Amino acid sequence: MPFIVFEKPDPIYYPGDTVSGRVLFETSEPISARSIIINITGFTATWNINWCERNCRKFLFKRSMVAWVSPDGTRTMHLKTEMIVFDAPSALYTPGQTLTGKFFLPITKPTHIDSVKLKIKGVSKTSWDRVEKVGEWHHISDTIVIDDAPKDYIVPGNYPIPFEFSLPSHLPPTFISQTSKIRYEIKILVHKKRDDYPNYVSREFFVVRRMSIDEWRSLELRLRNNHVFNSPVSSFFKDCGSFKINLHCNQRILSPGKEADLSARLTNESTKTIEKVSVKLLAKVHAFSNSSTCNRAIHLLLERQSLQIEIMPGEMKEQLCKITVPSNIVPTFDSKIIKVDYYLRITIHFKGMFNRCISFQKILIVGIHENDDQEYVPTIMSAQRYDESFNEVVIGEESVGPPDYEEIVQDSVEELPPSYAEAVNA
Repeated sequence: MPFIVFEKPDPIYYPGDTVSGRVLFETSEPISARSIIINITGFTATWNINWCERNCRKFLFKRSMVAWVSPDGTRTMHLKTEMIVFDAPSALYTPGQTLTGKFFLPITKPTHIDSVKLKIKGVSKTSWDRVEKVGEWHHISDTIVIDDAPKDYIVPGNYPIPFEFSLPSHLPPTFISQTSKIRYEIKILVHKKRDDYPNYVSREFFVVRRMSIDEWRSLELRLRNNHVFNSPVSSFFKDCGSFKINLHCNQRILSPGKEADLSARLTNESTKTIEKVSVKLLAKVHAFSNSSTCNRAIHLLLERQSLQIEIMPGEMKEQLCKITVPSNIVPTFDSKIIKVDYYLRITIHFKGMFNRCISFQKILIVGIHENDDQEYVPTIMSAQRYDESFNEVVIGEESVGPPDYEEIVQDSVEELPPSYAEAVNA
């Protein structure tokens, strides 16, 4: 059992002082140790403030130092990240794929190696409001032996040891944001002795979700191209009519890095004049705790366009624009404690200082097709945070059923055949 003895009899120190002491061991039998590492931390903590405030801990500093190293040379093996080489370009894999590669074991002098193991881990973490870790969920955690034959290496060099691991098909994509992250890595453990603490090195790999042809087609059949929004317009509790927008997007599923055409028919049935229309592409990141009893959601601005267009009362105009989901954005997904959604927000700005804006919000689905050969390294960390304006009224998309026959046919033919009544009256 180790004991820490400070040089000062009363261990009171001031900022700038040097903390010194000794580590004493009291043992009844011989023990084997590779090194002694001293960790020094300083933190502040609060708890039980009131029923709605969570316990909080904030570290002021963290320091580590190696106080002693065994003279038998167990630390002479210096492992580096570059010694792990993945077969996939950019270390990019999809769920269900087999992760393969090689670990190059460095030998600088005659060394005995008992075994080499691979440990793989994929974990989601969420945090917010001064709390470093609110939720944590392990999507994958496993250890396999990639070389279990004890060997004596005599000739110096780098010896390749192949490895492979089949990834589960349900993994969420690699993801990073201000409140949450999903990270995957492998760790190579080199055991010189069977019961000795191993030398290790780790390297991160990335997971990207792709949709099969059947999944893509099935999802497209449940989505709509056309959306209609209608909202009343008022000023100082006075009814000023209404505003209507017919929205059409040529893609039901948006792909990162690819352009989509957006057309809108704007009908001003109010007594106010419209001076500007803004189009924003937003992401919404939900971060949950392990128990899902509390969560936080942040909005991230991916793209913004401002269209100067004047629509007088009783007037109708059509507007075309193009939207592009950034190429480094992950597809829509919902994991255990992290959920990412995308939506389009069209804001109507009326003339006048005291007139409120009206925003129409349409949910978007972002996905990557399995035949898409573009390489993605997903992250959403660079997107800036978006906060709603105080004078903005947001109207969400109504829950509707799947597209009807007319909407489905419109995608495959230029003009619908006439109905029975139209044919008779022709």
